Amino acid sequence: MTRSNLSACSRGVPRAYRCHRGIAVIEVMMSVILLVIGTPLAFPSYRDMVHKRQLSQNTELLSPSTETMQAISFTSGQPATVAPFRISGNDWCMGTMESQDLLF
Repeated sequence: MTRSNLSACSRGVPRAYRCHRGIAVIEVMMSVILLVIGTPLAFPSYRDMVHKRQLSQNTELLSPSTETMQAISFTSGQPATVAPFRISGNDWCMGTMESQDLLF
């Protein structure tokens, strides 16, 4: 007499509890539909998050220049300015100058 191991799939287990091997096409379709619906909903908030992060990074880069210009202004007794200017397209540069160099 040989002993065979019977899995839950072949024993008298109700159909709802039987082993499933793989996923159904409808499950894949539902996943794709959820991705198609969810992506456009999530994109604007992701874009806003990226803009906020860029703004905070640029603010952190601007802070040392501002502190330097405050020190120069304090020691020289003249007002000083930190000003951004556009190089080309979306490229910007930041410069510092004493206010006597400004042309109004």
